[in-house]
Amino acid sequence: MQAEIAARRPFPPPSPSSLKSFGIPTPYGFEGARRGSVSAESITLKEGINRPDLPFYEKTPEQLARIKTAVLTHFLFKNLDPDEEALVVGAFKEVEAENGHVIIKQGDPGDFCYVIETGECHIYIVDFDEEKEDTLAAQGEPDIDDTIEKTRYGTCVTIAKPGDIVGELALMYNAPRAATVVAVEHCVLWALDRLTFRTILLETTTKKRRMHEQFLASVPIFKGLSQYERFRIADALEVVTVDKGKYVFKQGDMGDRFYIIESGKAAVEKTFTDENGNAETHTVALLGKGDFFGELALLKDQPRAASVLAAPNPRTRGSEALRLVSVSRDAFVRLMGPAENLIRDQQYSDAPIKLRDDFTVG
Repeated sequence: MQAEIAARRPFPPPSPSSLKSFGIPTPYGFEGARRGSVSAESITLKEGINRPDLPFYEKTPEQLARIKTAVLTHFLFKNLDPDEEALVVGAFKEVEAENGHVIIKQGDPGDFCYVIETGECHIYIVDFDEEKEDTLAAQGEPDIDDTIEKTRYGTCVTIAKPGDIVGELALMYNAPRAATVVAVEHCVLWALDRLTFRTILLETTTKKRRMHEQFLASVPIFKGLSQYERFRIADALEVVTVDKGKYVFKQGDMGDRFYIIESGKAAVEKTFTDENGNAETHTVALLGKGDFFGELALLKDQPRAASVLAAPNPRTRGSEALRLVSVSRDAFVRLMGPAENLIRDQQYSDAPIKLRDDFTVG
């Protein structure tokens, strides 16, 4: 395994954004400098053309859990759906590095990111800003013999430990490495290359964007928009995951978001009060993939007319969480202007959208 690493140029590596994930400022001269080598490949997947075979490497359940814990909370990975997660996690390859091995070298081109499974690595920056160095020292960080260590690799600014991810900027850009990463003991790491990640992400993002645009086209308030305008809204959608039995919102809450169901089931509950003041709650609708609710929150500042919660899915024996995509009123207004214009321009009814059983969700 060590020969394999040595054959590849000092172990492909971490990056500026990896430093930010550790709370470290981007090295001086990286941002704003005119670097001809900073670029990103243009990857295109055409309709009807199969993607290249993606690598897959077997892992133990414990290894899978560690990789997921490290990567799926990172901004690059956190919006992946379960199928995408499986592709990305499966593509990580196990590599090893001995004490003193340079995994990443500052200034080298980057094409891999790494998740550390075992061992520790020191991260060094050349020309580390003296003022920031003093600040770190005053804060007592990083804790390397209570000092900031300087070596031939530069200033040691932090320690990467098991579960940390380094080099993730390489997944987005063909950018020079912003730091040097050196193993200080035997390390086992998992490596993911840029082209594999971008192929997976581009393919899934393209499909998801198209699906979201089609969802939006079925919503009355959006029907009068052009496809381009719907794509703009689709790009602003945020992923929301709700565990079974948890509420998306409750009746009476003020509404400021619109939701579309991407997967799972949602139950709509409404509480009625009889003439004697007795309250009863009934499930009045069950919603599934492609159904939407809360669109009136984009138009009006009013309380929710019902409660919506994640419901068990009979097909998955109730184990599937509710996965939604959502856009806020503020984001919608920034993209499209005041929502009232949609009502005027498209003669959108002032009445709430009707759901099953003559029930409305606003």
